Amino acid sequence: MAEPPSGRSAPRTLTRLIQQAELALYALDQFGRVRAANPAVARLIGVPMEELVGLDCSDAIPADGPRGVQIAAWLGWPIGLPSGGPYELPPLPATGDAQEKTNRALGQPAPSRWSGYCWTLEAERHRFWLCAVQPNEGLSAAAGGRSSFESSAALQRADRSPPADPRQVLIAIRSRYRSLDSLGPLLGVSAGIERAMAQAQTALASNLPIPIWLHGPAGSGKQEIARGLIAGRSQARGGMPGDPELVVIHCPLMDAPLLEGVLELYRDRATAHGRMPGLILQQLDQLTEQAQAQLLEFFDHHAPDPLITTSRRPPSELSGGYWKRLLAKLAIMTIDLPPLGGRPEDLPSLCAKCLVGAVARGTAKVSPLGLSGACEQLIGAYPWPGNYRELEQVLSAAAAAAVADSASAIEPRHLPLAVRTAGSLASGLGDPTWLKPIVLDDILLEVERTLIERAVEAEPRNRAAAARLLGLSRTRLLRRIEQLGLSAAEPDQSPAE
Repeated sequence: MAEPPSGRSAPRTLTRLIQQAELALYALDQFGRVRAANPAVARLIGVPMEELVGLDCSDAIPADGPRGVQIAAWLGWPIGLPSGGPYELPPLPATGDAQEKTNRALGQPAPSRWSGYCWTLEAERHRFWLCAVQPNEGLSAAAGGRSSFESSAALQRADRSPPADPRQVLIAIRSRYRSLDSLGPLLGVSAGIERAMAQAQTALASNLPIPIWLHGPAGSGKQEIARGLIAGRSQARGGMPGDPELVVIHCPLMDAPLLEGVLELYRDRATAHGRMPGLILQQLDQLTEQAQAQLLEFFDHHAPDPLITTSRRPPSELSGGYWKRLLAKLAIMTIDLPPLGGRPEDLPSLCAKCLVGAVARGTAKVSPLGLSGACEQLIGAYPWPGNYRELEQVLSAAAAAAVADSASAIEPRHLPLAVRTAGSLASGLGDPTWLKPIVLDDILLEVERTLIERAVEAEPRNRAAAARLLGLSRTRLLRRIEQLGLSAAEPDQSPAE
């Protein structure tokens, strides 16, 4: 993906228009950077003008951390949306002095509901989004006491709501939770996934050294969630944003001597840094009994924090060996990740996350692509045996294919064959959990019947000509017509061979 030019500003005419306006206006370039803004925006969000212009707003879900990162994501809502509005925005992130500045600019406490309009402009061979934001509650225009746009009731009319967009879906989800950084696999509305997200948010908010156990099928996102929880807890304790120091132990590869050596290196690393780094025990349910004893001895003398365990089987299914004592130390908080195939209601949120993620990784264009209606039906019909990981890989490849195809949305042709055909197989069989055996002879016989019928239709009064179309002799064609029980539409007038 092309790198955004660092020094390009908006055209002078556009900049002058924004500066002279009383509304809170700003312009984003095609890479999601603020290229122009007026003092009304700066006052409204409590950010100085010199920090506002040049701000990169292309990130879809901000991590917990500096308010500037959250403001950037809040300002980046128009990227990829069609011109118009109103679009409903989440609450403005504000703390401390910034909150007071916003309150003073409004003359009242900052509202919780905001609306925005955007217009796509082409200027000097570059695309810009001209954006306007306003509170939905109680804000009067500077010149006359009326709302700068329309009343709050009018802004919420259903007939003017824009179509669903990946960024808009994520904006709505983000407003509900304290942090979403690296918790993409937990997005959704099903009861099981909302329970898992609530537990993850509780873990992020807690300052207590609580070991967490994540369990779910292969590909459900356990590793990504574990890293996100460790990063979130590290930042909550004053750590720097980014990947925290951690050690990952892949338990299926560990026997007792190897595990002892790895834990010794972990202790040396903790001694050198004066603190224990985060520890992830991956697929602990596959650890041998001898290695379980080694691990239990380590936990009798050390208490890593954060400590996260992942497994495919739930702790309740682990018995024998040293599991009872290990579970007492490691499964203080358990988070269950249900299979994706059993919760189709979560697919819209997860698809939005994956499509925006494809933009961040550079596998799609700057603006996230949406899914066509037919594509949504195919994705909903597919059972997703590979869970979240498979969905992410499929949509990333589909987004890249759609970009290469210059398509405005992801269409069925951009999806893998398995996803395109899953719905037809399931509807044809009635039970998608099993497949009837394919009888190759029956299929070939049907193909042969169809080809002979078409050849006879093309040459109804000349069997020799029909045979030549099929690459057969006239005698063989007549024999196959008789064997297949095909009726002759017209008398054969071709000469005998």
